Amino acid sequence: MAGSFDITRVEGHNEVVWTPRGYSVHAELGLVTGGQASLAARARTVVKDALPLLDSLVPLRVDPDVQDAEAFRSLVRHGLEELLLELASPVIRTDRVDVLLDQLTGGTAFVSDPALATADSVAGHLGELREQFGLTGRNVNTIEEERIQTSFHTLADWVLSLDASWRRQKKDIALTGGAGGFLGTTLVRLSQELAVVAAQVDEVFAAMDSVFVTAGERQTIQLRHDSSTTVQSLLEWIAHLTGIEAPKIIQSGGKDALERAVTPVLQRLERMLRDDLVRTFSTSVGLIELCPRGDMIKPPGFHTLRVQLALCELLTYVQQARKTAQRVHRNVEVAISEVRPDILEPLPKQRLTIYGSGLRTDEHTAVIFGRDGNFEREGEIILGKLDMRKIGATDRLVLEFDLRGQAAGPHELAIVRRAAVKGQKFKGEAELLDFTHVYVRPGAPADDRGSAAETQDPAPTAE
Repeated sequence: MAGSFDITRVEGHNEVVWTPRGYSVHAELGLVTGGQASLAARARTVVKDALPLLDSLVPLRVDPDVQDAEAFRSLVRHGLEELLLELASPVIRTDRVDVLLDQLTGGTAFVSDPALATADSVAGHLGELREQFGLTGRNVNTIEEERIQTSFHTLADWVLSLDASWRRQKKDIALTGGAGGFLGTTLVRLSQELAVVAAQVDEVFAAMDSVFVTAGERQTIQLRHDSSTTVQSLLEWIAHLTGIEAPKIIQSGGKDALERAVTPVLQRLERMLRDDLVRTFSTSVGLIELCPRGDMIKPPGFHTLRVQLALCELLTYVQQARKTAQRVHRNVEVAISEVRPDILEPLPKQRLTIYGSGLRTDEHTAVIFGRDGNFEREGEIILGKLDMRKIGATDRLVLEFDLRGQAAGPHELAIVRRAAVKGQKFKGEAELLDFTHVYVRPGAPADDRGSAAETQDPAPTAE
């Protein structure tokens, strides 16, 4: 109320001035704002005004099938009402919105040119409604009949306009575009992901307890010889950050706090999990690989598959929360979406393709860090050799890496500017644009190199 009305005292009485606010829907952390809230507001208007028009339609055909006509009237009403509920939901299901709009319009209205879609050409439930009621020009003879046809045209135009707006803003709402989209909507998703991370920590504790790695033992097990952080303290840190600290910081500090106080910590925790706890990794091809690096400071129960799968799941959730948090930074230039293959062989020419938004072969390149290195503590870096036939391409990088002699296990892959790397070293302060992890297999026998090459992407053709 205080945000929408300004109250001033004038000559002994109160004057209230209404200030229109931007549309938003409240959520636990953040608000449904921006494009989604705008679409939800439009959907409310469309549904409110369209349903009376829909109910007012009467057949213009001389031989209508009344039952079929009423069935499609009911389908259109159901689609509009469900579309409104979906667009107003704090966490939108983009696939469901696609299905609802495709059912209403036929899904082919915008394949070539949005301007080609009209009330006379729309397919789907609206098209069937038009045909069952005979709402076409050849059936119009009087002004009253034209009024009925106009009601249908108005209804169809509203739905087609809403469909066009959805397709324009879908990437930002679904967080699949380059920049992070809308802050409020992104924070709704981030709040859910942080809650999942905190819950998964409890799952990890339960898995460790089940193999007799108790809380007391975890409090004495160091992550590595040169660190005083223990397994228990790291997991408690993750739970505290995602369950209490991060939501509080974001609520009070907004985008700047998220960028400077939350994302860097999520990056650090992701690296600590990957490098010091997780020994089992789920990959994009469905494989789970046990990395062979020895770890004598942790008890045998720590290396059981039950515990490692729980830790692997925790790493996945932390990584997803970090990626979502990065999307709302003020300057989002690059976002990695996929690396193929992500299981690499220690070969002199290991080819891989990085897919994402904002990637440009004339500006960006990628480096892989040695087994014990990452962007924070550097160490050995392997610079990828860009496929020069792809110079100028966008949204992917095709590179070759010399991975001979690299230790088996996870390695950090980072996107940096080409000007920041010379040889196998960074020139001055390099800026990390985005990072992910790839996994190097143990050295392959000489007679197995052919099968190893089969996991690589096919060589790209010149474009």
